[in-house]
Amino acid sequence: MRRLLPWGLALLLSGCIPQEPRPVPPQPFQFRRLDLSQNDARGRRLWELQSPRAQYSLDQRQATVEGPRGRLFRQGAPAYAISARQGVVIKDGEQVQLNGDVSLRTLDGRQLLIRAQQAVWRPAAHTIDLIGEPVAEEGRQRLTATSARFHTADERLELTGQPRLRIWDQAPLGRGPASVDVAIQNGAWNTASGQLTAAGPVNGLQRRGQGRPDRQLTASALEGNTREDWLDLLAPVTMADPGEQSSLKAERSRWWYRQNRITTEAPAQATVRQLSIAGAYVEVRQNERQIRVGRSCQLTQPKESLRADRCLWNWGTGALQADGSVELRRSSLRQVTRAATLQGTTDARGQVTVAAPGQRVTTVIEVPPGRQRPPAAAPTPPASPRAIVF
Repeated sequence: MRRLLPWGLALLLSGCIPQEPRPVPPQPFQFRRLDLSQNDARGRRLWELQSPRAQYSLDQRQATVEGPRGRLFRQGAPAYAISARQGVVIKDGEQVQLNGDVSLRTLDGRQLLIRAQQAVWRPAAHTIDLIGEPVAEEGRQRLTATSARFHTADERLELTGQPRLRIWDQAPLGRGPASVDVAIQNGAWNTASGQLTAAGPVNGLQRRGQGRPDRQLTASALEGNTREDWLDLLAPVTMADPGEQSSLKAERSRWWYRQNRITTEAPAQATVRQLSIAGAYVEVRQNERQIRVGRSCQLTQPKESLRADRCLWNWGTGALQADGSVELRRSSLRQVTRAATLQGTTDARGQVTVAAPGQRVTTVIEVPPGRQRPPAAAPTPPASPRAIVF
C-alpha cells in the first residue's frame, strides 16, 4: 500500500532539488569618453571620432555613443566636421552608424553643409551613405535627393532618387520659391571643384516673379559647375518663355543662370512672336532682351527674310543690326536689298525698316507685267518681268 506524502512535505522536498544557475549576460562597459582615430602610412591623421558618453559591449565589439563628433582630414589638415545626436561604432570603428540630425560641414571656409537623418560611415572604404532626405547646401544653392553617398577621398557626392538642384537668386537660401529649380536623374557633384554631372531627362524652370510666367527648359542631360554658376544643357535643348512668347531650340548650350544668359557655338534657333532668328555662336541675354548671332545669321518673319554674317536683335525695342554680306528679301515686288551693314527696327506688325548710313546699298525690285509705266514715245515693253536697280 502506497503512502502519500503530506502536501507540505512534498513542496518542501521539491524545493530542495538543486537548480542550474542561469548565465548572467555581460554588462556593457560604461565610458565617460570615447576617442577613436586613424592615421595613414605617413602618420597623417585620416579621421577621428569622439563621444562624451559611451557603452561598450565586449562580445559584440560595439559601442553605443551619445553626441558623436568627428573630423575628416585631407593631407593631414582638417577638412570636414561630422556630428549626430547618437551613434553606434561597430567592430571598433570598421563602421559607424550615425542617427538623428547628421551633419557634415566643411572646415576650409567653403560654407558647405550636408545634412541627413541617418548616415553609415565606413572609414576604410572612404564612404558615407546618407539616408533620409539628404540635403547639400552651399551659398544660395541646394541639392536634394532620396539618398546619397559621399566619397571622402575625392569629395564626390553621388545623388540617387529624384535629385533636384535649386538656386535662390537674391533671397536667402530656402526663403521663398527658388529662382531656378531643375529636376535631374542620378548625378554626381564634386564639392571641392563644383563640377556637376547628371543623367536626363532634365526638366527645369526659372521663376521670374511679379506674376510673370516661368521659363521652362528641357535637355537630355546636364553638366555644369556650381562654383562658376553655369550649367551645360545637352542636346536636344528647348527653352520656352510664355510671357515673352519666345522659345529656343539648340544643341549643347551653356546657361549662365546668375547672369540670365545662354550661349552656344552649335546651330540654334530662337523664335520671338512671329520672328525667327537662327545661326551659330548664339548668345541670348534675357535681361537685355537681346539675341546675338555670331555666324550665319538668318532672320525670318512673314513676307521678309534677312541673311548676314552676324546680327544683333533686341526683341524689346525692335532694334536690329546686321553686318557682313547682308541680304534683305521682301516678298512684296520680290525686293532684294544688299549692303555691307544694315541697321533697322522691327515694329509691332513685324515689319523691318532698315537704313545703311554711309554704306552703298543695292536694291533689286522685280516689277510684274503691266505694273510699270513706259516712257513717252517708247515702244511697248515686252510682257515679261524686268528688274530695276538703284
